[in-house]
Amino acid sequence: LRENEALYTTILDNMPTPIGLKGIDGRYLFVNKVFAGRRGMTADEIKGKITSEVWPEDAARRLEASDRILMEKGDVIEAGIDLRGVDGVLRHYWGIKFPILGDDGKIVTIGSVHTDITERKRGEETQNQLMMAINSVSAFVAVWDSDDRFVFANAEFRRQNDVAQDCMVSGTPYREFLRAVIDGGLIPEAEGREDEWFEERVARHADAGKSFEIQHRDG
Repeated sequence: LRENEALYTTILDNMPTPIGLKGIDGRYLFVNKVFAGRRGMTADEIKGKITSEVWPEDAARRLEASDRILMEKGDVIEAGIDLRGVDGVLRHYWGIKFPILGDDGKIVTIGSVHTDITERKRGEETQNQLMMAINSVSAFVAVWDSDDRFVFANAEFRRQNDVAQDCMVSGTPYREFLRAVIDGGLIPEAEGREDEWFEERVARHADAGKSFEIQHRDG
């Protein structure tokens, strides 16, 4: 039994994410090295402590609230939570709490795994800021991938090509978008020679290094 416990502890200690186990009395039964390190303590120092003895007041209150919900409902809980480490850095986690049942089917332990998603969230925030900046400019901005499928268009491009809104969704082929623009009457110069203009425009699009002009219906 002790050999098995040592094996499990070794495995959990080598996980890159904080992992903890609590008894139903709210006291920690086990935390791995990452968890303990984030709190500036050793695993042995945390063992036996309640949440408020390990975490700052605000964080402890939120963590204890999720413990109560799990005890009441008995279901796995998944949620994002921001927690500040002892180094003062605020980190974003995706937390999963789960009940561990005894032989009688009642909850005997609360398990938790908190995956650090700080860098991913920062990346998402940066991307959102860039999107806001691109949407604020009056120029047309649209992106198709290497397979010529739609990726993104800013607000001005969408406004000017409103008849093709259904085609401005991820994965739509450029040719499908262009056909919708022509069929919608957005390109006066294509009138009477739609198929010919379509092929000319597809060829120009394939030669992305060259600039060109297109007259829209608004002149």
